[in-house]
Amino acid sequence: MPNIRKPTNVLKLNGSLKHNAGRLADRKNEPAHNGEIGNAPESLTPEELECWNYIIEISYPGVLCYADRIVVEALARTLALSRSTTEIDIKVFARIESLLGKLGMTPSDRSRVQAKKKDEQSPYQEFA
Repeated sequence: MPNIRKPTNVLKLNGSLKHNAGRLADRKNEPAHNGEIGNAPESLTPEELECWNYIIEISYPGVLCYADRIVVEALARTLALSRSTTEIDIKVFARIESLLGKLGMTPSDRSRVQAKKKDEQSPYQEFA
């Protein structure tokens, strides 16, 4: 099984890139944080909007950005769907778990998330 890909900022911080500068070659055009996630889409139902707000509230500051809007919308819709019934649909719960993982919102996935604090500037900013 291949190793899990480490975030670029982790490689910079632990000095791995100094030993193997070629590791950065395929990451030179890696996208950066593209702004705040913004307001919820107007197409959400009141129940979905409540879930959107809840997801934003419990997410870690600095992790979600504008590019994450679609996955947060998908999670909000799926979470609202799961809350609208008393029947357990394993496929819906599996989808929720998958989407939570993509956003770093499960214990194991959270350990892989690296978020820069709003006020914190990276000491490596000059090299970016």
